Amino acid sequence: MNRRRPSAPASPLGGRSAFFVGATPRSSGPEPTRPDCAINVPVRTFDEHPAAPMAPPTDAAMQPPPMDQTAPTDLEAAVVALGCFWNVEAAFGALDGVVRTTVGYAGGQAPDPAYATLGDHAEAVRVEYAPARLRYTALLDRFWSLFDPTLTPAKRRYQPLLVPQNAEQAEQARAAWADAVAQDERAERVEIVGDGNFCAAALRHQKHLLRRHDDVTAALQARLPDARALARSPAATLATGYLGGHRHPSRLADDQDRLGLPADALSTLRAAARRHGSWNAFVQAGRST
Repeated sequence: MNRRRPSAPASPLGGRSAFFVGATPRSSGPEPTRPDCAINVPVRTFDEHPAAPMAPPTDAAMQPPPMDQTAPTDLEAAVVALGCFWNVEAAFGALDGVVRTTVGYAGGQAPDPAYATLGDHAEAVRVEYAPARLRYTALLDRFWSLFDPTLTPAKRRYQPLLVPQNAEQAEQARAAWADAVAQDERAERVEIVGDGNFCAAALRHQKHLLRRHDDVTAALQARLPDARALARSPAATLATGYLGGHRHPSRLADDQDRLGLPADALSTLRAAARRHGSWNAFVQAGRST
């Protein structure tokens, strides 16, 4: 793992956990009661429309992007936090084997968190991935390649977290954390939160980087029934990875047919990837997939 040494020590912040690495746990509080806060439950709803079913396509001939049609269904989930969730969503969505990403909140005990009222939660990303193509250890490699030990979060909402979803992930997360601390003791401020809870953010926060590019968004929306489908789209997830600069533009030669985007939208992805890319920060993690 490639990590820089920080210039000053960082202070760990507290959080609720069943097991806890990096700080002293606080007393446990009431469990969130919202249905999308449950451990290991696929994110099927968002807090703006807690019970609304996905609308059917308005056009019977509408064809979702090719990679949406062929997306694997045997998936596992991981939850991570590394600061503002919009860029983290792009960083993990760019990995081969990741099917979809959802931004939300984790790591606290305040019930019903929302963007403006997070309480003691941190902004987090739920990553759904195909275990046949991607290992959880590769997601941990991506986490540590992006973690910057020189930064101390000014607010709890930006606290770095690993939120294992099962016992195997917990063991691997602890091992990776110990390795990181052995290389740089200030990695201790990363918390491992053991309750696994994750609450999805409102639809307006999903795929934020994508929706800043009207041509790419419009091209995907033309093939998808509604905003919920866009938030859950594997093609939208991968496109967001390019737009955040976390997937090399040369990969578009292989990805363009799977994305099903027109030439102008592909040009936007290519230009954004070139403009925002920090290749040394994530190429190593990408190789481990």
